[in-house]
Amino acid sequence: MNVIYGKYQVFFEKANRHFWQYIYLYTGLEFVCRGFSLKKYFKLRSDLNQIKQQACKSELKFPVTKLRACYSDLNSGAGELPFHYFYQDLYIAQRIFLNNPVSHIDIGSRIDGLVAHVASFRKIEVYDIRPLPYKIANVVFVQKDLI
Repeated sequence: MNVIYGKYQVFFEKANRHFWQYIYLYTGLEFVCRGFSLKKYFKLRSDLNQIKQQACKSELKFPVTKLRACYSDLNSGAGELPFHYFYQDLYIAQRIFLNNPVSHIDIGSRIDGLVAHVASFRKIEVYDIRPLPYKIANVVFVQKDLI
């Protein structure tokens, strides 16, 4: 059985993914999302009805056509913070903003941390051994081994 599944593994994975995509398209529900339960579904359905009622009373037109529920978001926080890196990156980005240097060169920092903070207000030149396959505004990336 495992040999047969291995031979057709890609097919089964695609079929499974497409099945759930069609379920979402026709029902508007995302059953695959972690944490699905009827209690959460009815809570989100109630929220949708409340939004529709508010939209009817509003002068602005805001059509709500589908419920795209992601049940894991209902009880989660607003984000995960690896505290020491987040606050360190934010602090350094604020110092760069206040000091306003002519240019800033960064070596080896992650793009989603300090580089993102600094790129939001100035151009930053980044050197890293790891590749970056994206073009990002205000980020001049050079892949290089500096050792």
